Amino acid sequence: MKSSSKYLICYDCETGSIPSKDKPAFDTIALIEIAFVVIDMEKLEICEEVSMILPRDYKEGLVYGAEAETIHGITESIQNEKAISLKEAYKKCLDIFKRYKNPRQLCTLCGHNIVGFDNAFLENFFKFMGDDLSKYVKFSVDTMQLSHMAYTESENYQLHTICDKEGIDLVHAHRAGDDTYANALLMINFVKKLRGEGTATEQAGMTVKNPFREKFAL
Repeated sequence: MKSSSKYLICYDCETGSIPSKDKPAFDTIALIEIAFVVIDMEKLEICEEVSMILPRDYKEGLVYGAEAETIHGITESIQNEKAISLKEAYKKCLDIFKRYKNPRQLCTLCGHNIVGFDNAFLENFFKFMGDDLSKYVKFSVDTMQLSHMAYTESENYQLHTICDKEGIDLVHAHRAGDDTYANALLMINFVKKLRGEGTATEQAGMTVKNPFREKFAL
């Protein structure tokens, strides 16, 4: 019988600021970049990577904060040069969700603080496109929550801190592709520990090369 957890879709968003009750994700706080890294849960290997930058001002009144831009480095000129249309981005998301749907369980998303942050952007993006994310996604696995369980006395639970504890070198933090790739390796480590196997970094000789820098370089 096929596993009901064949694939795990790790993802991350770069945004214009932090949403609030009065400034909702995507509708007011701009969604700038989305990246997906898919894990084959039987082999515990990364099997696909996708990254996309959304168009500037896809609707009126969007917030693009200077502080957020300083962190992720995606300027207006980069968006104008690299962005794809909302329709194309939506189709790319659908393609990932349809090809990596789990038997009997739809898709499972994974990310660092996605429950508290990223999921709202993706949900509202789909709503804006006249669709419902829950038609494709059933579960969300949050590595921040797992990190709290694994490291009860960590100084903080930011992605780079936990990756450092796991021997994963996170370079170019705060770009969606790099964060998602490192997050996928982190999740593989957690799963290997649950299964009583060696970690991803041990198998790779503690050296992590991130192909996102080559594939999706600005």
